[in-house]
Amino acid sequence: MLRKAAESHYPPAMANLSDLAITQGDTTRAEGWVRKAAAMGYPPAMAKLGMLLNDRGEKGEAEDWARRAARAGDIEGTAFLGVILSQRGEEAEAEVWLRKAASFKYPGVDGIYGNPIAMTQLGSILLRRGEAKEAELWWRRSANAGELHAAAFLGTLLKEHSEIAKAEALWRKAAEEGGEEGAHNMGVLSFEKGNKTEAEDWFRKAADAGFVNSMKNLAGLLNERGEGAEAEHWLCKAAELNDAQAIEMLAAFLEERGQVEEAERLWRRNAEAGNVQAAVMLGNFYSRSGDDAQAEIWWRNAANAGNAEAIINIAVLLRHRGERAEAISLLRPLAEMNNPSAMANLGAVLYDSGESRETELWMRRAVEAGNPIAMTNLGIWFSRSR
Repeated sequence: MLRKAAESHYPPAMANLSDLAITQGDTTRAEGWVRKAAAMGYPPAMAKLGMLLNDRGEKGEAEDWARRAARAGDIEGTAFLGVILSQRGEEAEAEVWLRKAASFKYPGVDGIYGNPIAMTQLGSILLRRGEAKEAELWWRRSANAGELHAAAFLGTLLKEHSEIAKAEALWRKAAEEGGEEGAHNMGVLSFEKGNKTEAEDWFRKAADAGFVNSMKNLAGLLNERGEGAEAEHWLCKAAELNDAQAIEMLAAFLEERGQVEEAERLWRRNAEAGNVQAAVMLGNFYSRSGDDAQAEIWWRNAANAGNAEAIINIAVLLRHRGERAEAISLLRPLAEMNNPSAMANLGAVLYDSGESRETELWMRRAVEAGNPIAMTNLGIWFSRSR
């Protein structure tokens, strides 16, 4: 009967057939039906088509259909457009659409607000802007409507306000209902309480559901107790999802086990993708391997992006090569920004240059900032200057 209605060009039936095809894993047939309904001007189909296209990476056409749906007054399309814009950093326009979707009142129904996903995303925008009170309001409404991400976010906000019991209750409920973020947060809370066994159980639940941060935390716990094979398994799964930190963790893990070439490949993969910290790590790897030329290349890539660790590493390398002027020019701006390591290293280069008065100034500032190397170097400097 549904097919007959769809074949009679009834848009709601077409959209329903598309939903059925998705549950059967047939996205090609799903797109065919929903595209026909969208072309006939059916707003819910426009929104569904946008989501389908977005899932397979066709962002431009996805946004086009989301806008058409939103302008036609479809609440799902309105929320979806707001999410797209928010993820792209266009928060001013995103907020307009998200408020519209979040504030929607269903005709004849009291106390029921609009789209929970819009409420959740709106709350995130508000929190980033420092408007925590209104963020909490929207997250509460969304969580009450069953949105598990909102429950997790609300719990985090409550924890920051030291309302641990309330946060735990929210996270536990969300986790028991299948929310991977709730399970992850329960894992973090258990770990903070010193209960590593319970933390592992929660991280494992969230990791099994595909939550990347739990995969990394679970790997850390497993590696800590010597279960390297399973730790590597979870890091590999997280790395397969292109999580930059997981790739770095896996590379360090492999280098520790002597799989140097594979570690280098992973760090290079991340660095060539533009990950600044990976460029630093790759430089560190080459430095440990005795290849200062390659180390400097990658450190300079990271330094050009403003990475302080890379800048200091280059300066140390230059100092050892006797190129003190460039080392000082690199370190001084960081030292003046109160970077303890930069202050200590600047003091060391100035000592090499015979600048005793300024050496003492920067060494003392580094010591006051708690830098252990400066503490040692200042003692040596005093003993030699007597």
